[in-house]
Amino acid sequence: MSTYLGIDLGTSSARAVVVAGSGKILAISSRSYTIQSPQSGWAEQNVSDWWGAVSMAVKEAVSAAGGPPVSAIGVTGQMHGLVLVDETGDCVRPAIIWPDQRTGSRAAVLADGVSAEWVQQHAGMPPAAGTLALSLDWVRRNEVDSYRKARTALLPKDYIRFRLTGTAASEPSDASGSLLLDVHVQQWSPKLADVFDADLQLLPPLLASTDIAGGLTRNAALALGLHEGTPVVAGGSDQATVAEALELRRLNRVSIGMSSGGTVLRPVATPSLHMEPGVHTLCAVDGTWLQMGAVLSAGLSLAWLARILNPSSEHAYDELVAESSASLPGAKGLIFIPNLRGERTPGLNASATASFRNLTYEHGRPELVRAVLEGVSFALRDCMEGTVGLRQDWPEVVGFGGGLRNQAWRQILADVLGVPVGMTRQNEHSAVGAASLAAAGIGQRLPLDNIALDYTLPTPDRTELYEEHFASYRQLSRAMA
Repeated sequence: MSTYLGIDLGTSSARAVVVAGSGKILAISSRSYTIQSPQSGWAEQNVSDWWGAVSMAVKEAVSAAGGPPVSAIGVTGQMHGLVLVDETGDCVRPAIIWPDQRTGSRAAVLADGVSAEWVQQHAGMPPAAGTLALSLDWVRRNEVDSYRKARTALLPKDYIRFRLTGTAASEPSDASGSLLLDVHVQQWSPKLADVFDADLQLLPPLLASTDIAGGLTRNAALALGLHEGTPVVAGGSDQATVAEALELRRLNRVSIGMSSGGTVLRPVATPSLHMEPGVHTLCAVDGTWLQMGAVLSAGLSLAWLARILNPSSEHAYDELVAESSASLPGAKGLIFIPNLRGERTPGLNASATASFRNLTYEHGRPELVRAVLEGVSFALRDCMEGTVGLRQDWPEVVGFGGGLRNQAWRQILADVLGVPVGMTRQNEHSAVGAASLAAAGIGQRLPLDNIALDYTLPTPDRTELYEEHFASYRQLSRAMA
């Protein structure tokens, strides 16, 4: 039976999943890395850390699966970021990744006659900090030597595929988060390039998500412990491959993800021309589209609190979440606004800041933790309403991501939303979606049908309580913005 490998280059770790042709996950491995902030608001990562983590995760996963030959490889990963490589394939500077806010003020400065609404109608999203187009513009203006050395501008997962195959390429699902792709025709846009003073010659060719981008090079095969020439497909963005794995379109689902950031994904048949600024239209891997809302600091908010409360610990998140049980729902009136890295949805605001409101001497660690869990959940509901509409219009809600694997946090989210939240029994979605694309690339299909869901039901009295607290949260967040 064929075996497929999915590689997911996340914000905090690289994950590798080996999937049998039956759809069964044979092995999973991950290796972590950090975000560097050389200056306030900056977010960068070293691509050598990425490649080292990918190499180790793949070798461990393949070994744990029993060393089966891999039939094809799919890649996915974090969106929006910028990797610049020179003519020899070396990176000219560290990668600038999606939480980066250095271009927040630049996002509001466009050419005469061009509005943020015009950009959104073509690119699917308005100008936003941390996107490839604005980060590339920043390098051009501020690091002239690096810009002159650059020959190709790649998105993060496209850099990993470049290391695997030696071929530079992208595909529409990830490119639609760059501000340089016209989401309607799913091609690079000369008009958008003009708006952001981007050189289209730096952008790689576009492939379909299931196209074979190339075979595994000898050096990459040695690094990963795989066979030279193994087909590597173009793959997709992490959000698009999640949608693929959860079959959002076929099963009429909307998803809520919670990892470092939080997302709401809704499949749509056509791209909308008139969305709220914080709601983005992205290309899916099958030629259709997704609407996405984002909370920039979801799991990052808990990681931040863990660092503040336990600076010498290893950030045992489950234990920290367990402390919240000592506080009643509502955290004694304490409200947390989770804009640690600005706000994306419903209002696009790179300068938005986080805050604890109503903090008093009576609040302790349990209330601080519960307020963070509730604040992120309120932000996700706000994101849900901005992306999908009011509750009566919501289809089935499916959760994914490490944050929602915690039962206590999942219960809070269900209570805040007031609807059941389904979770699949396996924890990998982006990488499984990438493996599914790998199978499709060689004419096979991974059976992802009938994924069983475990549902967390809302508690009516808590939902009623959270209605009041959500109204206060929304009022405060709008006032701060």
